[in-house]
Amino acid sequence: MKKLVPQAIGILLIAIGLVTLPLPIPFPGLLIVIGLAILMMYNRPFAAWARRRRYLNPRLDSMTLAVRGWVPVKLRQALDRSDPHRKRRPPP
Repeated sequence: MKKLVPQAIGILLIAIGLVTLPLPIPFPGLLIVIGLAILMMYNRPFAAWARRRRYLNPRLDSMTLAVRGWVPVKLRQALDRSDPHRKRRPPP
């Protein structure tokens, strides 16, 4: 139940962002990216899927990078973990 509520909120934000994407308002990308970040925080398989989608879809990747500075630190960390172009640290 603890993970179910944030995941539902993430899915809702993504759905609202997708519905408002064709409108000439500036925040659909922000809603989509925040929803993705919330889902990535609570679901590792989704984080791997999102990393792959960002690699294959340059528009999604650029939207994510553009919004990165506007989100809280916790969400920014989730977005950074899904960055397909980041350098991985070698294991200790």
